[in-house]
Amino acid sequence: MSAKSKWLRITLLVFLGIVAIDLLLLAIFWPFTRRAVIQGLEEAASAPIEIQGFRSIFFPYPGCIATNVIVHHQADAGPPLLDISTLELRGNYWSLLRFSKNLTLVHSDGTHIRFRAGKPKSQNRSTKSNFSITVNTLIADRTVLEFASKEPRNPPFVISVRRAQLSPVSADRALHFETDLHIPTPPGDIHSSGQFGPWSTNDPFATPVAGTYEFQHADLTFTGGIAGILESRGAYHGPIRQIDISGSATVPDFRVSDVNHPVEFSTRYRATVDGQSGDTVLHEIDVRLAHTDITGNGSVVRARAGDGKIASFTFAVLNGRIEDFLYLLTRSARPGMVGALRVRTTASLAPGPEPFLKKLQMTGEFQITGGRFTAPSTEESLERIRDKSRRQPVYYRADALSSLRGSTSVGTGVAHLSNILFEAPGASARLSGTFDLLSTRVDLRGIAHLDSTLSSTTTGVKSVLLHILNPFFKSKRRKGSTIAIKLAGAYGHTSVGLDLGRGKNRVK
Repeated sequence: MSAKSKWLRITLLVFLGIVAIDLLLLAIFWPFTRRAVIQGLEEAASAPIEIQGFRSIFFPYPGCIATNVIVHHQADAGPPLLDISTLELRGNYWSLLRFSKNLTLVHSDGTHIRFRAGKPKSQNRSTKSNFSITVNTLIADRTVLEFASKEPRNPPFVISVRRAQLSPVSADRALHFETDLHIPTPPGDIHSSGQFGPWSTNDPFATPVAGTYEFQHADLTFTGGIAGILESRGAYHGPIRQIDISGSATVPDFRVSDVNHPVEFSTRYRATVDGQSGDTVLHEIDVRLAHTDITGNGSVVRARAGDGKIASFTFAVLNGRIEDFLYLLTRSARPGMVGALRVRTTASLAPGPEPFLKKLQMTGEFQITGGRFTAPSTEESLERIRDKSRRQPVYYRADALSSLRGSTSVGTGVAHLSNILFEAPGASARLSGTFDLLSTRVDLRGIAHLDSTLSSTTTGVKSVLLHILNPFFKSKRRKGSTIAIKLAGAYGHTSVGLDLGRGKNRVK
């Protein structure tokens, strides 16, 4: 035998010996046994593990399938931290022969994870995990994330994840993720991708996250007051309990539920979301409602007592249209008034089953310019006062109102209007009263100033009687007359006339 053949034989024997030793060690320390898997999971979770069903896999890859996996909390016997219906682990023989702690795939199906409210109780042991196994790809199907509320009486915030794919998974590294999930508030579907981690063992809600999202088919009827299907997209970053979000949203059929007048709605916003409670703070809002631009800020947070969330907002309209709001908020087939609008207001919407207009609370100031009423009876009443005060023929044009401004507060479906200043050619008035948003009935009363005498506003016997009253209504500061007027009636039957029964001195 030649020296070359001899060395080849020796090399082959050494190699076979090394392989035999590796196989022997692999058989002794086979990682895919029930005991080894429980030990590895306990190391990863720093908590007791229970596996009810187990099966090893040898071909075509090394691995195992565990069923009914339960991860308990360390300190008590309450509901488990998580449970998994089916957990599959896959490795590869090359990594096993090198004794590498690496898995090619972890696949879970039917997982329920429960996060308790607040930070976990401190433990005597180190909170830093010694888990050293890495996973190339983790796929989780049908996962439920349940975040307990800080208020024991309130239900948990639940997120349903249809599928999540994470890679790579390591105890001390951030991972890339891609998820499809369903959230309850507002109910809708989210597709998101980005970076997550490293996981904070001591405080899960401090774990950082960053990525982009697309929010689809979000049904706004969950509020009990508004409706429409929202579509949104944007980006986010921050710890789970304080995620900063910027994005845009559209609602082509935005409407008040008990009015059902859809208008086009779009917005751009910057917000912060608490992933633990679902509370949202809107730092900046730019809204387009039909033909009106709105800017503002607000919040949607859980009520202190009871279930549900309170929505609170501050809005400003610098160059809008009054008809956009009236169409949205009233049941009339067409808005009762049109014109340019300026508004500054605060509004809030409490939780509960009451209709939207009953729950709406709002205070603010407004100004309408170039306005006109659309109901013919209202237009004609205003035209008669205006044109007769100027001793001109009556032409029933639709420009009866030139400006309107004042303050309002809304509650239980009624708008209380105060210090309403109305101006039109030939007449002006200061009014106070109410407008019922549910019935669209208005009742405004106050003082009007006419450029002419009182008797010139009517004819016949009424004119003769009013000639007698002219000295009592004559304005001391301006030419013409100062009289008490009223604007009352439901939409389509609203009329403006003299309120002689009150008298100018009795009007406040």
